[in-house]
Amino acid sequence: MKIIIAIMILNISIFSKNIETSKEFIRLSSPFAQVTAGFLEIKSNYKKDIKIIKAESDFSKHTELHDMKMENSKMTMFAFDFVKIPAHSTMVFEKGYKHIMFIGLNERLKENDIKTIKLFFDNGDSVDVKMKVKKF
Repeated sequence: MKIIIAIMILNISIFSKNIETSKEFIRLSSPFAQVTAGFLEIKSNYKKDIKIIKAESDFSKHTELHDMKMENSKMTMFAFDFVKIPAHSTMVFEKGYKHIMFIGLNERLKENDIKTIKLFFDNGDSVDVKMKVKKF
């Protein structure tokens, strides 16, 4: 029995190191805004490429993966179905590029709040990410 518990703990420890996040934050928006964006870096320690296929939050009606691009001399924003993270690399979600969009906020976010989102991957894994609300 002790061996099984030790193996389970080892597996949890190994999994927790497969995906590492850093620089996590949600942009503080105006009090009446219904949208805001989240930013972070996600490091994959997997030996294979993985994809983020979904993000969820309990403080917004919709949570989407977004990117921005220049089109006809205008910056446009669009949602996409997944974000590929190559094996042993880091994906950066930053202002003006990839970000997580929170649409239809269920509550007013306040500076220094800590909110948790969940990221889902195509290999069946998921990870909870704590993000601090802060001014941009």
